[in-house]
Amino acid sequence: MISVIMKKVKAFFSDFSRSLLPQHSYYQKIRKARFSNSFKYFAALIFLLSFSFFCLFLVTGVSRPSPFSFKDFISALKTYPPDLTVEIKNGNLATNLNRPSFFFAQDGERKSLVAVISEGSTKEEIQKFETPLMFTDRYLVVRNKERGDKPDVFPYGNMSMSVNKVYVNALIFVLEKMAPFLIVFFLLFLLLVSPLFAIVGTFFYLAFVSIFCYFVFWLFSKKHTYKKTLQLSLHAATLPLSTKYLLLGFGYNLDRAWPVFTLLVAIFILSALNEAYVDK
Repeated sequence: MISVIMKKVKAFFSDFSRSLLPQHSYYQKIRKARFSNSFKYFAALIFLLSFSFFCLFLVTGVSRPSPFSFKDFISALKTYPPDLTVEIKNGNLATNLNRPSFFFAQDGERKSLVAVISEGSTKEEIQKFETPLMFTDRYLVVRNKERGDKPDVFPYGNMSMSVNKVYVNALIFVLEKMAPFLIVFFLLFLLLVSPLFAIVGTFFYLAFVSIFCYFVFWLFSKKHTYKKTLQLSLHAATLPLSTKYLLLGFGYNLDRAWPVFTLLVAIFILSALNEAYVDK
């Protein structure tokens, strides 16, 4: 049993090393292989990259600065005023007080502002309050130090709820009792469940990019099919995907770089098609 597993692991890393950069002999071999073999390699690749990301996330997350901790969040909730009622209805927030409400976390002598409820404020005023979180009449505003003065803004949508001191005390009780289970669940989700979503999402992403590559390469060769283009992409995307997961693991936000990443993936797929179908 162990020898079979080791053999499969060795075969995977052999495919991984030869998929990093397009090689004529290897991609000629993939061209003649079954699609299912390539999909199995692709699924194993995503699981490996997800596990690597998980490990990097744990290691770098410890040293990565954050606006507040879970302990600070609970501490701030405990300062919720007894006379404050917050209503969110049809995407709008309103309170029964005519002034902003401030929530501070207390850790010994250290006191830090965690959140502000100020229904009359604009999203830009989060900088004035110097708070990680601010609730306005229409948005939850999150301070994003990486992007300077531009905060993240989240509308309440169709949310409807009423929050008072009783509700907050019940929430604190649940969070304090369930925190260990929630953390374990979150870690298990990252490790076991999220790779399944990543496999499906990345596969459809490559299927879309492969359409473009199929038609571009059609100008140079008529031998290829869309199915083989997609199959080759499952190997050709190895290096771009590995780079992406590595950067994400170290905390680099790639949301703005998706056009460059997509172009890079397309170049690798076209190179794989060239190696597979153009005689050397």
